[in-house]
Amino acid sequence: MIDELAWLIMAVDPRRFAHAEPMYPVHHRKKVPFHPLLKMPEAFAARATRIQTLEREMGRFIPRAEDYFEVISEARAVNIHRSISLEGNQLSENQVRRITRDSMAGHEPKFPGGKKRKDAQEVLNHIGFWSQPDFLPPPWTIDSIALAHVILLDGVENDELRGRFRGPESDPWVIVSDVKEELFIAAGGGHVREELESLLAWLNSMGEGLFPVVAAAVFFHEFESIHPFKDGNGRTGRALFHAYVQQHGLPNSHLCPIEPALLDDRELYYRVLSWTDSKGDYTTLIDFFMDAVLQAYETAHERLQSKDILSTGIDEVDKRLLTKAREERAWFSVTKATSWIAGRGEQTLRKRLNNLVDEGALETVGKTRSKRYRFPDPITVIRHDREWKAEALREMAERRAEDDADNMAELARSIRKENSKTPAARQARASGD
Repeated sequence: MIDELAWLIMAVDPRRFAHAEPMYPVHHRKKVPFHPLLKMPEAFAARATRIQTLEREMGRFIPRAEDYFEVISEARAVNIHRSISLEGNQLSENQVRRITRDSMAGHEPKFPGGKKRKDAQEVLNHIGFWSQPDFLPPPWTIDSIALAHVILLDGVENDELRGRFRGPESDPWVIVSDVKEELFIAAGGGHVREELESLLAWLNSMGEGLFPVVAAAVFFHEFESIHPFKDGNGRTGRALFHAYVQQHGLPNSHLCPIEPALLDDRELYYRVLSWTDSKGDYTTLIDFFMDAVLQAYETAHERLQSKDILSTGIDEVDKRLLTKAREERAWFSVTKATSWIAGRGEQTLRKRLNNLVDEGALETVGKTRSKRYRFPDPITVIRHDREWKAEALREMAERRAEDDADNMAELARSIRKENSKTPAARQARASGD
């Protein structure tokens, strides 16, 4: 069955980005305030319009519960696997798929043993975060970023690293290749908070007026360039990219295999990011992300369309019931359904609703007059306990307070160190003052 779920996902054509050949090492450029000049690539408008069209059409498709579960769990699995495997997670795609399916079906996932238990926990963290983009409601703040890091790395990284931004003690922060070649020098630790706050100010203001893929891509690049944490930057940045586009007009993007389109050609992915840093121009980056997102949407649209119940010849009454049930999301009664369909009595609609349950289009609880119906959504199975959220927030707040104290001390030391380099300070030391 797993083989039947495999999607034919087209990677971005690398020939279109052959010009992106940066000279290494690439250095991060401080941008405060962050006000990028953005030039849209060729055929941008046509691609943006096509993505919006596919988004709307996907929102109208109504698959059976079983089919929708397959579509959404497969999209979640391939996206998560690509993102975490890039950062060293050792689980195979099939292992990630099994954990994803078990979790979304409400079953206790079977964890592999040994070192891979942490890898499995990382999958669960991502399933929860990616399934609830409103967990970080806009506008995002620096606390939002820290909280995302805390959640995604829960039980995966050292607790002392989760939610903690780099400080001056981390300088210089150098990214090296497998053969120890210097590839990238990130933002200075003493500037991390300032640069993040500037980036978020842009995202929450100017970003709101941009096509969501553009704003999210620019944010993602700058987030990676700043490299605010000692570990987990890529995973956190990509999760934030998905949350942003879902929150800003592309809610069905979570059904799309975006990560394979972005990451299957790893060399190209890293070249585009580095090229953007080296040139200070975002056109190639936007071009790359638009291609990847559009291809992922085309793949998801084709798959979802093939599962659409509305195209199977059902009559207008059943179409109306399914459409309203999907809009309702919550459990509803037959009495409620009568308000959607004029001129039809409860007995008639009850029979129709029960037939839709038998077809797998609706789910039900209760019996007779207490019977309730609902459009099934696998994401509703994934629950984040409020106490868990509160615990994460408290943990982050405590760290933030500790960080503030540490940062003040680091800032004082940094100022003393910088002052010691001035001519006046050198003269004072020489004179014994």
